[in-house]
Amino acid sequence: MLALGESFILSTHVLSFIINVVTLAFIWLIYTLWNRQNFISKTLKFILAALLIVLMNLTFLVNYWELHNFIQEPQKYSLTSVTVNYTQLLINSLNNNVVLSNSLGLLFIFIIGYITINFKKIPTLYRNVFLIGATLSVIVTNFIPWDSFNNTAIQIIQFPTRFIGITSLFVAIFAAFAFTQIIGQYQGKLPNRIFITILCAFIGIQFLTEFTAINKLTMNAQKPPISSNLSTRELINSKQSTLPRRLKLHNSDIPRFVNGTGMDANMTDYWPMHSSKERISIITQKINSTHGGATFSKYPVQRNNIVTATILNSKHSHTLDVPILNYQNQYYLYVNGIATSYTASKRGTIMFNTNAQKINLKLVPKATARYNILTSISLIIVIISSIAYFKLKNY
Repeated sequence: MLALGESFILSTHVLSFIINVVTLAFIWLIYTLWNRQNFISKTLKFILAALLIVLMNLTFLVNYWELHNFIQEPQKYSLTSVTVNYTQLLINSLNNNVVLSNSLGLLFIFIIGYITINFKKIPTLYRNVFLIGATLSVIVTNFIPWDSFNNTAIQIIQFPTRFIGITSLFVAIFAAFAFTQIIGQYQGKLPNRIFITILCAFIGIQFLTEFTAINKLTMNAQKPPISSNLSTRELINSKQSTLPRRLKLHNSDIPRFVNGTGMDANMTDYWPMHSSKERISIITQKINSTHGGATFSKYPVQRNNIVTATILNSKHSHTLDVPILNYQNQYYLYVNGIATSYTASKRGTIMFNTNAQKINLKLVPKATARYNILTSISLIIVIISSIAYFKLKNY
């Protein structure tokens, strides 16, 4: 189950997976200190989970390894600049400020008080849960000399405050245990029922505060001035500076808005390295052609890993350089339904020859033999692991 969950995370966001690995390593360390009797068995299970994660993600990992010297890695930041003062973290949590990313909510303050009063009555498991959560809450702060880790592999996490999400999980687990204990102790008599009612009302008020804050953001959000006829270039040049900070987006708006955000934030994570210097022409979706006059009548759209677009080529240009990143020719290109060869342009995008004036372009990932084999292995491992889990879980 650990391998399956982490595999889904790795397939979704690499940096979140790295954060989870660091957290799991810390949990393993805590466990071995408190329960050395099962050190070998638990360690072997962690190793088995790691092996399964690799096997379940073979296609991605092999592809990523081959491209890692070709692409631009995520932007690195000074780690200390994206931490928080621990006192401020506690104040934000006490205020139950759900809007801030450096807040753990009032429940965090509650469980600190609860474990202080009832420490000896709390089972070892939940003491460890609290210990892990409390330690992670320190990791996000400037108590840790994060500057010492700049220019090291750890800098890849970008923001130590990413651990807030993991910390919240342990806060929730311990809070559930604490409230179960409280309710169990105060059942039966009327005064106890009144106490439980007041406690539940207090919790409800706190959650209502959070929902109100979120709802306020939603109510203040505006529909951005984006229409289906607006190109990314027009969006950036005439609209980007006026866009509100928080937006409601329809699905059709997202590709152009993401490009606009990329322009505004100077983001080229995972781009081919030599494409970064051509960022503006690529993001604004400029088509370079031999004689000029080539424009999109339908901008590139990606669905189910297939990219489609329509180009009007008024000048009979023979060579077109379209603003779609070229990852070492890993696609099949079809021009008006005909398979067409292409090369990488000087800006690291797709370049091909055509005499057509109206071009329906389609890009399909190459399903090579190696790709099919790796994908099949991953699928088989998932199936076998799932069957083994349900068959052997009692053991």
